[in-house]
Amino acid sequence: MMRPVEAVDLIVVGDVMVDVGVDAGLLATGGDVRGEVRLRPGGAGANAAVWAAASGARVRLFGRVGDDLAGRLVTEELRARGVDPCLAVDPAVSTGAMLVVRQPSDRSMVADRGANTRLVPEDLPASLTAGAVLVSGYLLLDASSEAAARAALERVDAPFVAVDAASWPLVQAFGRDRFLEATAGATLLLANEREAEALTGIADGRRAAFELAERYGAACVKLGPAGAVFVTGERAMDAHARPVRTVDPTGAGDAFGGTLLAFLAAGRDPRVALEAACEAGARTVGAFGPWPGPAPVRSMRAAMSPHERLRLSEPVAAALKASRPVVALETSVLVQGLPHPRNLEVAVRMSAAIRDRGAEPAWIAVDRGAITVGIPDDELRRLAFERTAAKVARRDLPVALAGGGAGATTVSATLWAARRAGIEVMATGGIGGVHPGTGDVSADLFELARTPGTVVCSGPKSIVDPAATHERLEELGVAVVGYGTDRLPFFLATDAGIALEHRADSPDQVAAIAAARRSMGVETALLICNPIAPDAAMDRAVVAEAVQRCERRLYDEHVTGKAVTPFLLSCLAEATGGASLEANIALLIANAALAADIAVAFAAGNTGNAGRAG
Repeated sequence: MMRPVEAVDLIVVGDVMVDVGVDAGLLATGGDVRGEVRLRPGGAGANAAVWAAASGARVRLFGRVGDDLAGRLVTEELRARGVDPCLAVDPAVSTGAMLVVRQPSDRSMVADRGANTRLVPEDLPASLTAGAVLVSGYLLLDASSEAAARAALERVDAPFVAVDAASWPLVQAFGRDRFLEATAGATLLLANEREAEALTGIADGRRAAFELAERYGAACVKLGPAGAVFVTGERAMDAHARPVRTVDPTGAGDAFGGTLLAFLAAGRDPRVALEAACEAGARTVGAFGPWPGPAPVRSMRAAMSPHERLRLSEPVAAALKASRPVVALETSVLVQGLPHPRNLEVAVRMSAAIRDRGAEPAWIAVDRGAITVGIPDDELRRLAFERTAAKVARRDLPVALAGGGAGATTVSATLWAARRAGIEVMATGGIGGVHPGTGDVSADLFELARTPGTVVCSGPKSIVDPAATHERLEELGVAVVGYGTDRLPFFLATDAGIALEHRADSPDQVAAIAAARRSMGVETALLICNPIAPDAAMDRAVVAEAVQRCERRLYDEHVTGKAVTPFLLSCLAEATGGASLEANIALLIANAALAADIAVAFAAGNTGNAGRAG
């Protein structure tokens, strides 16, 4: 079989299975009971590969499947998830299968490894070259596939060579010394506490990690709800697991390993990799199925909107169908605009502010070939935690969708998607504008000029030229309305020193203006500028001085393109001792709340007095 030569970040050698999950009440001997049966792809190798791909890694999976429907379906699903499946097809046996039966107080499993047991060295390339390689212990611990696992470890050419210990009973049956001898070429061992104890005789997972690290160079021991410890040399790193209600622990260890190796292969700090791995494990434990997020796009076409590339979450779709208020939210502010963990805090507080006022939050992002309107909470946490999603403006949407990766939408992409989903109101912090000196103009302005909607913000960001930005908005025909003010807000400062023609003093007035714009068929957005609260605002002169310092750094460090705004915001937070970050957070939450009030008023048809137009 021809083997691909394209470079990848991670190679996984491991099991590919079909998981059959059965959830039922107490089984009746000799009788029937009602329950729920789920069929899904799985296997330790496949699970790890999919989670690594979800973390942004280029992943190749080597394994073996049967020449059957299950094998073809699993292969297609792996491709849909961004994994390159290099799977040998065996006509003599079926694809491996795992039956998991869950009862109220018990869980029973029956495994048939099927074609996995027949993986042989000839199924692997002469060299496994990548940023990292992960070999599943299940292959090594089964005599029928042991030779393939040993061959994989001998052929590795990678900075990180990891082995997952897989199962403590199998390790005990295989033999400690035999396992250590077979994995001598590994540079990182992954194990849970029981597996680590089987290999060291030490019950304490942390102490066992140190002993294993002495042998392999590095060891990571998973501690269940307590998190994990990663030891390399004399350095020990701990990460705590996020508390989560256990729904289905199947594949949590695989998710942990795949995510950890993806981050390490990308050159990320081991502590960051460990935290990401713990988060992946928690997400797996708290949901049905060992793979992240919704089903692949090509498997969800029937559930998509008529636009096909636009996918609405169930809460958002239900709200829109019932004409209930919805507020669209950009995700670039979480990924590129705010540091972790404050970004996650802001996401939670903005969503809560919107829900408390009777509206539905709809965070928008690009995910696996579709624009998702209303990403689930666990996906939102992943975006905020990993902060690896690409920054996606409207112009980038076709490329992002075709690439199938993750993307965090800016104001322009969010407004475009909200319009097509049927959402009138959107909230953000500040809009982009005209940058001083360079003439660089944000795509936000052009999108406001061609896409109808009501955008709530605190004026242009403090890093742009407010006068030039306001003038450009006038040229483009965008109505700028001060909320409770006759002056243009300036993001972190209450006043940019520019008078506004239009003002509204209540959500009902804003809703009336929006309704009038819609009834007239005006194809531009309505920009509602809500000044930051005085007790959270910064002095304009202080902000201007800090911005000037940051602009000098920007030029000195040759930062350009999409990196400019994130760089300046980060520099501004540093230059102001964190004051700009706190002000940014305050205005984001306030704008979300106001947007919800406007959405509620718009949905209710409260369009009486349209406010004052100068």
